[in-house]
Amino acid sequence: MDDDCNIEIKHIFKIFIEGIHSYFKNVEAQNWRINHYLGYRLEKDELILPWITVYDDWQSSLKVLLKSGTKQIPGSVHGFCTELLEIDDTFEGSIILKICKELYEEFHDQYLDLQIAGLRVVGKRVGFTNNVQVIQLEGLWMH
Repeated sequence: MDDDCNIEIKHIFKIFIEGIHSYFKNVEAQNWRINHYLGYRLEKDELILPWITVYDDWQSSLKVLLKSGTKQIPGSVHGFCTELLEIDDTFEGSIILKICKELYEEFHDQYLDLQIAGLRVVGKRVGFTNNVQVIQLEGLWMH
């Protein structure tokens, strides 16, 4: 994506900031796929939220972008947002979404297990790629 397009995208977030997760103003549009979004949320969020909450945030942010119309965002980005929202409509997309959901829920469950065991999560790193999941959790006893 060229710099002019990226500048225009960042500009619209000042207008629609309430309906869009901060991810969309910090990450170039070409990376807005669900796997990248999940990795970002797991790395940046203070609390690991349930899958449905994070997935709904991703979808609602994309919908706000689409409602802004092609006059405020480039047509290519508008089309990309539409494709992303239709991820579950294709065979390949539904498989990717299922894998992302399973990986995210596994990480979420590990996070909850540490909290239940009386451990404080002191570090979390996660990477989502098309084929690989990288998860690291460290815990310390709470005093």
